[in-house]
Amino acid sequence: MHTPYPWTVEPATKNGDAYIFAGPDRDKTLVAFVYLPDCKDNARLIAQAPFLLLALKELIGEHDAQPLPQGWYYWPDTGGMTLARQAVAQATGNADDED
Repeated sequence: MHTPYPWTVEPATKNGDAYIFAGPDRDKTLVAFVYLPDCKDNARLIAQAPFLLLALKELIGEHDAQPLPQGWYYWPDTGGMTLARQAVAQATGNADDED
């Protein structure tokens, strides 16, 4: 299981490297250290990973809970829904094809 959000980005050095922490200030845990050159963009993306995972799970749940039209057995996935399911599977360790 991943470290729950919120994750925050904090400067690590004067050259722009960053720490990513999880949890409240007094109990925060170091999650990652991000180096230059793309530090700020990568750090923001990494820090939002738990929230993005939650959003994808909610989206999939809402999709799957929709009532089916008469005669339908399932909702076919669109390309976006297929990508969302793949992303959640990879993030949670449930992907068929893990490296």
